[in-house]
Amino acid sequence: MRHTLFTLVITFFSLAGNAQNQTKPPLNPQLAARLDSIYNDDSRYRLQSIEIEKKAGYESKERLALVDLTNKQDSLNLIKVQAIIAEHGWPGQESIGEKGVSALFLVIQHADLAIQLKYLPLMKDAAAKGNLSASRLAILEDRIAVRQGRKQVYGSQLSGMNQATKHYGVSPIEDPEHVDERRKKAGLIPLAQYLLQWDIIWNVEEHKKIPSFDQQLSLQLDTIFNDNQLYRPQLAQLRKTYGINAKQSKNMLKMINAKDAANQIKMKRILEKYGFPGPAVAGDKGNWIIQFMFLQADTDTQLKYLPKMKQAVKVGNADVNILADVESRIVLLQNKK
Repeated sequence: MRHTLFTLVITFFSLAGNAQNQTKPPLNPQLAARLDSIYNDDSRYRLQSIEIEKKAGYESKERLALVDLTNKQDSLNLIKVQAIIAEHGWPGQESIGEKGVSALFLVIQHADLAIQLKYLPLMKDAAAKGNLSASRLAILEDRIAVRQGRKQVYGSQLSGMNQATKHYGVSPIEDPEHVDERRKKAGLIPLAQYLLQWDIIWNVEEHKKIPSFDQQLSLQLDTIFNDNQLYRPQLAQLRKTYGINAKQSKNMLKMINAKDAANQIKMKRILEKYGFPGPAVAGDKGNWIIQFMFLQADTDTQLKYLPKMKQAVKVGNADVNILADVESRIVLLQNKK
């Protein structure tokens, strides 16, 4: 799944000032120096993305190229940080300095959900011991909640950019009336002040109108995606072993085609009922699955629901890059007829 800009830079803006608060030299200067380099690598392309977005636009080729570079750098940083944690655990500020702690946190915060869940117990323990700030733990817990399709607690995570207003939204918050009380306990600034960084005016009554997460829809989409992927690895192996025209390969392909046909019927029902509801309703993964399956749909289905996808892109509920892929596929298939 592609990262959008707000998921790439939001944590950096939330915590960037913290890395400048070091007063004493770290006890492990060699490790601190390694983490200092990782910190700089983590922020380099993110900062460039911000400037490019201002000049060339959110969906510009230049910015998207930087997002790809950011994702590649994140993968390299994660390898380094996992090795450091395996050897040193979660070092505190005295050992590696504030910037070192920031580097560890940012790399985990920018990693996939599975990595975040893996290190969450360690980071909770580090926070209890004073080796990780409550504000950092709060932001990580919000990111995990949103990725799992749950409401966030502290309001740190933004939703997609509305292409009509050019403003981001706020992912659904649990008990939004009392969010600032929770933020204060975690050492975070008031939500209204925080959101002004993205020109968002906080309105709790408007926020309460955001559609709720649909657990049943999310599970249904998970099942469709799992069915879609179930036999494909086996088909690849059969073709490699026996050849593409072998009986075993052809029989497996028939099973896949039957599954695909059944899944497309289910997807049409979902599109008819929900359209492209966005991550607030379907969850991040579910929202991606809807678009992934729509990309595989037949041309008639794509033409029918293409206007809905275009509208979803405008309000930040669909990816403009997947929309472009769908439109290209429609043109390609129509030219073949």
